[in-house]
Amino acid sequence: MAFPFSLYGTFIPNSTPVIPAEFLNALDELALATAAALGYGSQKLWAHSYDGGTINVETLHGCIVKDYTLGTYVAPVLPTTPTVLDVNNLVPAAANFAASTWYYVYLRGNGRVAEFVISATAPGSDLRWHGTDDTYRYLFSFRTTSGMLIDPIVHKDGVTEYVGGEFGARDEGVSVTSTASWTTIPLTFCPPHARRVQLWARVTNASGVSYEKLRILPKGMGAVTIAPATSGKIVQGTPGVIETRERLWVETDSTPAVEGKLALGTGGNLGEVVVSAWQEYR
Repeated sequence: MAFPFSLYGTFIPNSTPVIPAEFLNALDELALATAAALGYGSQKLWAHSYDGGTINVETLHGCIVKDYTLGTYVAPVLPTTPTVLDVNNLVPAAANFAASTWYYVYLRGNGRVAEFVISATAPGSDLRWHGTDDTYRYLFSFRTTSGMLIDPIVHKDGVTEYVGGEFGARDEGVSVTSTASWTTIPLTFCPPHARRVQLWARVTNASGVSYEKLRILPKGMGAVTIAPATSGKIVQGTPGVIETRERLWVETDSTPAVEGKLALGTGGNLGEVVVSAWQEYR
């Protein structure tokens, strides 16, 4: 039997067909595989926050969660477009978000209609549920500012990007100046569950004439042993240009950080990075 790539057979209207177990088992397997493909990976979701206080969920497609009213797995639909979230979605309830804190947005199903919960509790290791509670489906995360506001973001299909704000707004407080050893740069503006981060990297040529290079590797560069990968991803300065900036993606882990090193280290030259986006895999 070649199902689902070809028909098992043609059923005749108004007849009572005998359906072999092979056919039903294959159909069941296909339904499970389709549900897993649609509902277990990063969700088809578009959400954004610009004003520091609300998050607009614009689209949500095929996200599977156990409906806490029906007791079955469903793909809830948005009650309104957009659906607006704010501190009133926070559980446990509080008058304000805490300062400089990571929050996690979860989907719930109530009679096949979407509801949303914001929690300071990170998802389980599979990045799918609230711990093991499959009535809470994890969607995305955001960070608050020191002023207890939502740091503006756009989230689309597993990638969350900060809206504006570069050097001076989300500085990590570490500058790379060494040519002899790799400097660890913590990424405090990347959530600990992310596994891939987009960086704004900046090379400063203090002399204005050198070809300074900033080399970037994932944390724990001992794992990179094959040349030319041992040199890392390179951001090269331009002679006569004080600053050179580039965006690049780098792998990270549960304690987000990267390692950097300069090629020349001419007096006053330095390299810096800030987080501009992150990607979630599950």
